[in-house]
Parts: sequence; structure tokens; C-alpha cells
Amino acid sequence: MKRIAATVAVVVASCGMSQANEPNRKLLALADEARHSAFAGYVRQSGQDCETVDRSMLLNESVAGRAVWSVACRNGKDYVVTVSEKPEDRPFVMTCDNVRGYGRMMAIMDQRMGQPATPVAECWKKF
Repeated sequence: MKRIAATVAVVVASCGMSQANEPNRKLLALADEARHSAFAGYVRQSGQDCETVDRSMLLNESVAGRAVWSVACRNGKDYVVTVSEKPEDRPFVMTCDNVRGYGRMMAIMDQRMGQPATPVAECWKKF
């Protein structure tokens, strides 16, 4: 999970830390169905294919003032969605395949620099 948060933080331009991410608090306050509908809209607005979200999970709420969510669409595609503390910022959507690919690239770079290999990013926590 730390790797995914670091990956998203590198991909998304960083900004100052926030005490409260109001747009994310509004998402958290929604019932699952309403939250899933909002995420499906974010994914579609990014140009990706997602008619219906079946599940979502908050991964991290402190990545450069952004909340990081995993979102699974009924069509089998998974995404990472970041929600900025700034209401005027649109959510940033990235496929989980891209997140994993970036994580693999970073692991290879770590190994080439003599650093210990770190786990490749995953979009979902395994319990």
C-alpha cells in the first residue's frame, strides 16, 4: 500500500498537506451506491470505460493533500482515483495496470541502484 501511495504521489503533482480534505469527506459521508455513482462519473470523465462501480476502498488520505481510492468497475477494470483537497481540482484517474507498471519500473530502478527491491504496487489491500 505504501508503494501505491508513493506511486500516486509521484505521478500527481504535489501540493501542501491539508488538515481536511472536504471533497473526500463528502464522498465518505455518502452511501456506497451514491459514492460508487460518483466514482463511475469520475472514471468516465477521464476518458476510461466504467458504467457501474461495484466496490471502492479508501487507500490513503494523506498523500500531498489528496485522498487515494481503489475503484472496481463491473466491466472488470480497476482504477486508482485521487481526490484533491481543492474542490476546483478534478479527480485524477489512473488504471491499476499503469500503477503496477510504474511500481515495477521503480523496483527495477531500485535494484539497479543497489537498493532492496520493494513490493510492486497493488490497488487492493489483501487481508
